[in-house]
Amino acid sequence: MARKVFISFLGTNNYLDTHYELGGRQSSLVRFIQEALLELAFNDWTSDDHIYIFGTDGDEGSYKKNWLDNGQSDKNGPIIQPGLKTQLTNMGLKTPFDFEFIPEGFSSDDVWKMMEIITGKLQPGDEIHLDVTHAFRSIPMLATTLFNYTQFMLGTTLASVHYGAFEKLGPVFKVKGIPEDDRFAPIIDMTDIVRLQDFTDAASSLKQFGRVVKISEQLSKVGNQMQRKYQMVLVQVGKEISKLDNYISTCRIADIRRGKYKKTISNNLKGIKSLAIPTPVKQLVDQIELETSNFVPFESDKNIEAAIRWSIKYNMFAQAYTLIREYLCIRVAHALAKYSSEFDPAEENKEFREFVSKLLSINQKDVAACNFKDELKVHLSLTQKLLGDQMIQTLRSQYKHLADARNIINHGKGKQDWEYFKKELKYYDEYLKTLKAYGCEED
Repeated sequence: MARKVFISFLGTNNYLDTHYELGGRQSSLVRFIQEALLELAFNDWTSDDHIYIFGTDGDEGSYKKNWLDNGQSDKNGPIIQPGLKTQLTNMGLKTPFDFEFIPEGFSSDDVWKMMEIITGKLQPGDEIHLDVTHAFRSIPMLATTLFNYTQFMLGTTLASVHYGAFEKLGPVFKVKGIPEDDRFAPIIDMTDIVRLQDFTDAASSLKQFGRVVKISEQLSKVGNQMQRKYQMVLVQVGKEISKLDNYISTCRIADIRRGKYKKTISNNLKGIKSLAIPTPVKQLVDQIELETSNFVPFESDKNIEAAIRWSIKYNMFAQAYTLIREYLCIRVAHALAKYSSEFDPAEENKEFREFVSKLLSINQKDVAACNFKDELKVHLSLTQKLLGDQMIQTLRSQYKHLADARNIINHGKGKQDWEYFKKELKYYDEYLKTLKAYGCEED
């Protein structure tokens, strides 16, 4: 199980006792936001987890001002009150905690050092919970950027981001006049706002590369944090989107054709639009709907066509050529079934598809020399009959371009560049036009 890590920054002000509210619950009267969060949100953590409080050194630093006891003072001298270290100790936490020094951040060297110190406390796979209430200067921005980086480098997860909005009570001098039992400040959950960068990356991955797996991950993360009645909708969409991504990237043509994923995606996308979820998430959902609009929620060749178009659009040449080869053999197998009762053109009948593939790709020199092998030799009479068919002759010239490009990619040979593979794809459209011209429509 991933280690949970609470990361918080301690400021230098003399904070006032306040009740904090989060998710309909109220904290005890506390001076530090860290106490409230550990009470309301993270009170079930264990000794395997960890709490890191980051602050500054020096006479005016947060270590002396607020970590240790009696660090604040007024005109009458030191104010006698416990610091955060004492308060956390008194809470009887099972989770160990540490104070870590960071520079003040007045220079770029300070900022890099700060990031290095924070990163040094993390372990691969950590689940990070960030409090930015008293983070000074640009730390909130830097911290969220940092944790996006550690997500990539260490596989960490930024699970939550909170901000204690004490200022809602008003200026400090006015708050002092409010009875302590009447002071209630909200804790704002900023997780989805901070995750906007994640959604941006996911959308970019879709727009540039046709990969939807990142979107699947982000929808699942949001779903796991929402109300239970919404959770399954988002998680289910994420799972089905991931299936589609896997089907295309691994060329699982039978699963692509069935279209079950599209039915689930479409039904759940309709439900998502009515949810109280962040606008960026809804916009991402709209993009998913647009990108998957060519798929249909039932078994159809249209789904294979959509997957091929998807692969071509995003320059996924290995997938495009592999899917094209399989699909065109299937289409011709169905078209030629009328010539013989020997074969079943069903998807699982590999022999018929291999026969069609060899028929379409046989070298003209071998045809002239009657040099037929394997399935073509076994079914010699049918082979000779089909090789004289005008449609097959036209398809063979087009298929050769596609087959050659596929073989070059799959076997890692040849010196052809990106432009070659892009150009040869035109024969896919020509092939489909030939089938249509001879009355071989897709289902």
